[in-house]
Amino acid sequence: MEKRQPKVVYGNPTRGRHARVYDPEPKDIKVLQKRLRCSARAIFWLNVIFFVSYSWTLIRLAKNVNQFTSHHLRSFTDIMYQNDPTVKLFVPASCCVLDDNGRYVNLTKCQQFEDGPPALRDGLFNEGLQYKDCYTAISELMYKYSTWLTSLGLAAGLLIVSSSVCVCVCVCLCVCLCVCVCVCAILSSY
Repeated sequence: MEKRQPKVVYGNPTRGRHARVYDPEPKDIKVLQKRLRCSARAIFWLNVIFFVSYSWTLIRLAKNVNQFTSHHLRSFTDIMYQNDPTVKLFVPASCCVLDDNGRYVNLTKCQQFEDGPPALRDGLFNEGLQYKDCYTAISELMYKYSTWLTSLGLAAGLLIVSSSVCVCVCVCLCVCLCVCVCVCAILSSY
């Protein structure tokens, strides 16, 4: 009987019934990267995800990933072999630039380019790769809409306060009117 080899998912050997298979590119990250047109770089460390905003340092370490990683330290871009172990993908497909029709501009160059990013920190420009990191993209998006949301919140608060004041004034006027009517009725009866 042939011994089954453990399933290797992006450099993470998994064994036993309690083994976890880490998807190096979870669906929510894929959607985030495609919608914001960014490239999230994250580190798995002690089973916790830390997103980092600095550029291609982690990806450059991927060249010698066997020296730098163990089952305790992983990144999305550490080791991304497909079926062919000679083909190394430096970034997931969702880090690649899409055209107006939703097709990849140059998927092969985006994932396997060795003369610049993602393989190197600097070098030739890779037109197939998103250069903006998702931390910056999310920060810009929050900043863009924070002014409108703050204004909307202040307007709602002002509306509540002004309507409360109007209600109080109306109640006071009604009470005063009732008092005046009662006083007039009492005085006219004499």
